Order: sequence, then structure tokens, then C-alpha cells
Amino acid sequence: MLSILTGCGLIIFAVFWSFRFLTHEPVQDPRRDLQDTLAAALSTHVRNNEFPERFDLSLEHHDVHVHAAYTLRPDIQNHMQMLFRRYKPDYGAFAAVDARTGRILALFDYQRNHDLPENLALSATVPAASIFKIVTAAAAFESGHLTSDSVIAFNGSNHTLYRRNVKSFQENRWSRRISVEKAFAKSINTVFGKMGLMLSDPSELVASAERFYFNQDIESDIEFETGTTRAPANAWEMAELASGFNRVNTLSPLQGALIGASVSNGGWMMKPFVVESLYSERGTHLYSGHPDALGQIGSAQTVEELRKLFVATVEEGTSRRFFRRLSAADRRRVEVGGKTGSLTGTRPRGKTDWFVGFVETPREAVGFAVLSVHKEFWTVKSSELARQFTSWMLRADRPEDAARARVLTR
Repeated sequence: MLSILTGCGLIIFAVFWSFRFLTHEPVQDPRRDLQDTLAAALSTHVRNNEFPERFDLSLEHHDVHVHAAYTLRPDIQNHMQMLFRRYKPDYGAFAAVDARTGRILALFDYQRNHDLPENLALSATVPAASIFKIVTAAAAFESGHLTSDSVIAFNGSNHTLYRRNVKSFQENRWSRRISVEKAFAKSINTVFGKMGLMLSDPSELVASAERFYFNQDIESDIEFETGTTRAPANAWEMAELASGFNRVNTLSPLQGALIGASVSNGGWMMKPFVVESLYSERGTHLYSGHPDALGQIGSAQTVEELRKLFVATVEEGTSRRFFRRLSAADRRRVEVGGKTGSLTGTRPRGKTDWFVGFVETPREAVGFAVLSVHKEFWTVKSSELARQFTSWMLRADRPEDAARARVLTR
């Protein structure tokens, strides 16, 4: 009798869902609906770098006064805002997320003259520049064409990109040979242009970008833009895209922090969230943020190779002279890696400078992105701000310093 009832139940269940499918009736996810409602309600506040403890939320066509607790770390948020105010770039932004959970730990933009309507931490209006080399390296590793130890010959200087140097695979007495790891660390455009041409099909680069959530929306309780790219129309455009030497590839700092976090987190990109919990005025629990994976950026082998590239950037590449200022004791207690990128952008106009990476202390792993934009004169490099963030995380990692940090930020 039990088996008959079970069979009938399965048939009824199947018929019900078949009817839902055939009539195209959507299955409502109340949690997703509330998440979207939260993001819309907070959008104006967050664009102004505000995270209100109390605000009105429209629930079932009624405005409800709610109390929110956030995932933000005041010590990180306040310290990094202080650094931007000290160095005064024309524009800047910072984002940090817990690599294991997706909790947003810090998020803000900085504008010296407050002349932009958008929040740069959430906007993908600036060129991704050489940060896109992460996507290219992942595509090459996933395809099996290259490893971090593969050696590529190239001509020309490190940061230029000329057709004759990219398209020619003939070596001559001026050619230099370099591993993919060192080319990434030193951000050599010609090598990554060649790597793009080595892929079997342009779709491999686009597929890799989509695994990092370019050209896609990311579900979150906060509204933000993801970066864009496009399929290359010819070999030269492929080289430009693969090297990041273009304004087609764009990126937002929050997405950059997620990329850094995913390399630290074994390739898993976590859904970002900023609302820890939500309560009504009467104390009724309405919502809690929780860790949720978006997907993987690549295989375990690809992620391990990317991790080597990130660490090489800090130890012997474009960020080396900044991170050398960490004490020997600090270097033993932390693992940090990343990628730099710089290119002149138009929105805002100026030299865009990036550091996207991760820092792992004995207690936590954080993905982060630093953006600074300078119209005429450099006031600080993003790598320097990344180094100072790393130092701060190490101090906050010690119980006695963490307690002191909490006192200072009250």
C-alpha cells in the first residue's frame, strides 16, 4: 500500500510540475524577491557610501520600517577611507570581501571633487587594463595550451603592443624568452597578445571571461555592475583583448575583489552580500545573508597556476618594490598575491591604476581591489594602498591589535 501511495504521489508531483512548465508559470523564490527588494531599497544609500541601520522596505505592497545589520568591518572601512583622504587621488575606490563566504567587508568610492554621479566601487566604467590578463591566463591553462612554466619568446618592450611583435613567432637576436609566470608578474603585453593568438578559438577567451562573470549579472543584495568584453573580430583585436591593452574590457572594483577572492578560495566565486540580518521594528527576523557559491573560475589545476602568478606579481613583479616594505616577520605570517593594471580611461578621465588580489592571514582570507585614477599627477599607486591594506590586516589579525582597532573606529 505504501509503495502505491508513493507512486501516486510521484505521479501527481510530476503532473503538477509538467503543468507549470507547459504553462510557463514561473516558480517564485521569495528569498530572491526579498534580496532584489533589498538591493533596490539600498541602492541610493550605497551610491552615497551610506549603509543606514534603519530604512523603509516595501514588503507585500506595504512599507515596513526595518533595522539592518551589515557585514562591513568598520576597522577596514575607516582605515582605507583614511588612506584615500591622506593621499588624495582624483578618484578612487576600494572593495574587500571574505573569500570563503562572500561577505562584503569594505566598500566605498572616493572623489576629491565629488563630481561624478556614480559610485566607482560599483561601476564598471573604467578599463580593466592588465587585470584582464587573469582571464587570458585562465583560458590558456584551461585549454591545456600553456602552463605557468611555459616559455614564450617576444620582441619589444614590456608595456607596448605592436602588430609586428605580436604576429611574428620568429625569433631573432633581439628576442627575449620568458615564462608565463614572469610575463604575468611583469605584465608584458606582447606575451599575452601572443597567448591570445595561441588559443584554438576566440570563444575560449570569451568563455573564460564569463567564468569570471564578465558580461553577466551577479545576484546580490547590492546593485553593482560587472565588467564587459566582446568576441574579437580579428587576430589583432584578439591580441588587444588578451593583453588588456584596450578600453573595451571594463571592470568594477567589487567584481575585482570577487576575482581576487576566487583565486584564494580554490576557484569558487562566492555571491557577495552586505546585509547580515534584517529585522522589523517589533524584532521579527525577516532576512539573513548567507554564503552561496556562484560558480568556479576554472579547474583546480588552473586555479593553482593562477595563484602562482598572483604571488609572483608581489614577490618579483610590478608590485615588488611596494611589498618589500613589509617586514620579514610580516611576510612569514601572510600570503598575498595580485595583479596590477594601468591604462588611461575616459570615465572618469585620467590614468586608471589597479591592484586586484588577495591576502591570507592565519585567521582569514580576503579578496580585494584598489582603484585610483589620476588626471595629471600621481599621488599614490594602488599597489602602495594594497600593501598598506595588507599591513593593516596583519595588525587586525593579532588579538591585541584587533581590540585596539575596534576602539579607534568607534
